[in-house]
Amino acid sequence: MKVAFLPLAACAALSACAGAPTRVELQPVDTPVPVACAVDPGAPPAFPDTDAAIRAAPDIYQRARLYAAGRRLRLAWEARQAAALMGCAPPRSG
Repeated sequence: MKVAFLPLAACAALSACAGAPTRVELQPVDTPVPVACAVDPGAPPAFPDTDAAIRAAPDIYQRARLYAAGRRLRLAWEARQAAALMGCAPPRSG
């Protein structure tokens, strides 16, 4: 009796696996891929507040204008550089 029960139990166990097939769902996974960064921010512009231009300015008003123009140009150039290099930064985790 025990000998006949063992093959019958094995057949029952195998037939349980032959039920309805399970549905497989694929989910996309975003994996960051490292890439080489070749950003050329370019050469710095010709700033108007050079030593020679400041010395050649006729009065304090013209010197202040040169300093202000140089500062605006320098801030814009630094912002452009930071934006260009932002693409090279590794992704932040967390």
